[in-house]
Amino acid sequence: MCNHPRTRRGVLEALAPLLMSRMHTLNVSELVVVLWSYGIFQHRPQSEPRFLDALSAALVAQLRPGTYTQTYSLVIKAYANLRCGCGWTTGVLGQ
Repeated sequence: MCNHPRTRRGVLEALAPLLMSRMHTLNVSELVVVLWSYGIFQHRPQSEPRFLDALSAALVAQLRPGTYTQTYSLVIKAYANLRCGCGWTTGVLGQ
């Protein structure tokens, strides 16, 4: 059931408002997992249009020089998936 695209998108859509309200409590590892999850499925939540911008801002605020290389790799992969899958040309992900 979870392999069905509509189910995955429905879950990501339903989680967006909850994550948006709690984003300030998430650490960098949790933020990266959330970003990667939305990126791998190339999903931009319609219920929270500013979700990915807010997620990006929260993530950038927590990245430090000592952050693991794998963290940066996951972030870059997620941004690449989101940019290719969502057709964005402006905003944080489009620069």
